[in-house]
Amino acid sequence: QASSRSAFVYPPRPPRCAPPRPHRRCVPGGMAGKPTSVSEVLKAVSERPGVSGAICIDKQGFTIGACGRDLPANPAHLVGLAEGCARLDEKASAPPVVTVETSQRTISVMTRDDLVVAIARKTG
Repeated sequence: QASSRSAFVYPPRPPRCAPPRPHRRCVPGGMAGKPTSVSEVLKAVSERPGVSGAICIDKQGFTIGACGRDLPANPAHLVGLAEGCARLDEKASAPPVVTVETSQRTISVMTRDDLVVAIARKTG
């Protein structure tokens, strides 16, 4: 008999690189003045040496785009981390860059306008 179990995997894994989704605040213009999509920026970042993945999240915790691997299963928590650290020094001229190191990866989280960007690096 065939199994009635579904083929869903939890937690769902993001695709290798999400399809292009332009965002008005990602990058004001590419090298030739053309708008740059979130996936193009994330792909370029994730191809840098030592970087294994990158993700862009809005302030509500919804993923705008993701590329690579070693990203957290629940990236919405990164929004609270970034906002909580920004409240530590509300008079700072720029929001902080928060780096969290675990036994699996190192994640750097930064905010800009209404977006949170995280970059994952494999430890070791």
